[in-house]
Amino acid sequence: MENLVIIGKIISAYGIKGWVKIRPFTETAKNFIQYKTQFLSRNQKDWNRVEIKEIKIQGQDVIADIGLTDRDQSISHKGYFLAIARDQLPQLPEDEFYWDDLIGLKVIDVDREDLGKVVGLIETGANDVLVVSGDRERLIPYIPQVIKKVDTHNQLIEVDWDKEF
Repeated sequence: MENLVIIGKIISAYGIKGWVKIRPFTETAKNFIQYKTQFLSRNQKDWNRVEIKEIKIQGQDVIADIGLTDRDQSISHKGYFLAIARDQLPQLPEDEFYWDDLIGLKVIDVDREDLGKVVGLIETGANDVLVVSGDRERLIPYIPQVIKKVDTHNQLIEVDWDKEF
């Protein structure tokens, strides 16, 4: 399956009837629960369609019945990823991006020095942080003072960041 966007990960079993606890990667758990048809995979390559029968918000996580029959089955699915078709995502304003859009983009500083590529993002609570891998790993805050330009068309992010950090 191509054009899937991972929106959550199963973090544990919930109860004895096959329910699972999911950590949403969406901005809020409320955003996650609107997608009743999702795709499930352990390795992010082999995806199986799953219909969520019932789902509830529990704090920042969700609990869901994804069709597993008992606790043993739900325990065996810990670590599985959940994804949706990219075309199900709402269109964003021009200056906003999904994390998935930023993965793989080349990062350069304002002097045009190559800092590497975005390999991940971290949510810290205060702000998101780009994980950039190049000559070494760098953690670059995703804030307006640092992120000067995001150009997904040319696969480039320009940052005001000291190469020594």
